[in-house]
Amino acid sequence: RMTEAALRTEKAEIFAMDFDGLSQILSDALQEQSDDFYYDEELCEQVRRAMLAMDLRTQGVLVYGRRRRQIVARGVDASASLHGTASIHHRLEQVCGFALGEIGFDLCDTGVTMRVSSRPRFSARRVMRTMAAQSGICGDTVNVFDTERDYTYALISDGMGSGQEAAFTSGMCSLFLEKMLMAGNRTDTALRMLNSMIRQKGGGIGMECSATVDLMELDLLTGKAVFLKSGASPTYVRRDGCLFKLHAQTAPIGILRSVDAQRIAYDVMAGDVIIMLSDGVGGDGGEGEAVSEDCLWLLDLLSDGWQEDLDLMAETILHEARRQGSRDDLSAVLLEVLEE
Repeated sequence: RMTEAALRTEKAEIFAMDFDGLSQILSDALQEQSDDFYYDEELCEQVRRAMLAMDLRTQGVLVYGRRRRQIVARGVDASASLHGTASIHHRLEQVCGFALGEIGFDLCDTGVTMRVSSRPRFSARRVMRTMAAQSGICGDTVNVFDTERDYTYALISDGMGSGQEAAFTSGMCSLFLEKMLMAGNRTDTALRMLNSMIRQKGGGIGMECSATVDLMELDLLTGKAVFLKSGASPTYVRRDGCLFKLHAQTAPIGILRSVDAQRIAYDVMAGDVIIMLSDGVGGDGGEGEAVSEDCLWLLDLLSDGWQEDLDLMAETILHEARRQGSRDDLSAVLLEVLEE
C-alpha cells in the first residue's frame, strides 16, 4: 500500500529506486548461490585423507560452500573401520576447522552416502527494553530476530520527532528491514531500499520523515559481527571486564539521497555482551539533543556498575538515564554471545 501511494506522487523516482534495488537483489542472490555451491578442492582432499586414515574408503568426497559448508562422501565403506560416529565427527571438525552438525547416512542403490553440514558455533541471549518519553508513545522501535541462514539481527530505530509520528517511522524501518533480511537480502541493499522508501515522504503518506538505524548482523556460524550505523549512538561490547566502544558519525536514514551508513566489523567471542542504546540514553537533555561522546555516568555503569543479570542491567540503564535528566525516548538491547 505504501508503494502504491508513493507511485501516485513520485513515479519516476520510485521506478528508478525499484529498478536499482531489484537489480541489486538479483545480483546478491546470484552471488550467494555461487558461494553456496563453491567447490573447495583443497578441503575435499584433506577430508578424503582423514577418512582414509580412519579406514573409511569412499568413491568420492565433495566439500562445497564458502560460509555454510556441506560435506558429502559417496560410496562409504566402513567395514574395516573401528571408528564410531562420534570419533568420525570429532576428526572431521579438526580437519575442517569449523563446527559440524550430526552426521547422516543414506542407503541407496550406489551404496552408503555420508552427509554432514556446518552448524552454528554461537547463539545469542537477548534482552530488549524501551521507555517512552513524557508523551507516553515511544518513538523508538527495537527488534531482534533470527533467520534461517544462521544470522541474528538486532535493531534500534529512533524516529525523528516525537510520539505517534516518530513511532510510525521507526516501526516502518523495523518492519521493512526485518522482511528484507528474513528473505535473505544483504544489509547494504536493504538499507539502500529503505532509504529510498523513507525519502518518498514516509512511503507516500505525505509527511517528511527520517529515522536513525542501528543494525547489528551476527553470523552464528563464524562469530563475525557487523554493525551498520546511520545516525545511531555508540554501541558497547563488554568482554572479560573490558569495555569496547563502537561509534560512527553518520546521518539518519531518509535525509540524504544515498545511505550514509558506516560498517564496523567485530569478531565476537563466547561471553561477550553487546550493548546497543538509543541516543536518548547517552543524551543529556531533551528530544533532539546530540549524544554526548563522553557520557561518564554510562561508562561507569557499564564497567564498575555492571550486573550479570541482563534484565536487571537493561532496566538499570534506562532508569539511570531518566534520573540523569534525559527527557527523550529510551531503548536498550543487550545480547550475550553464547557458545553452542
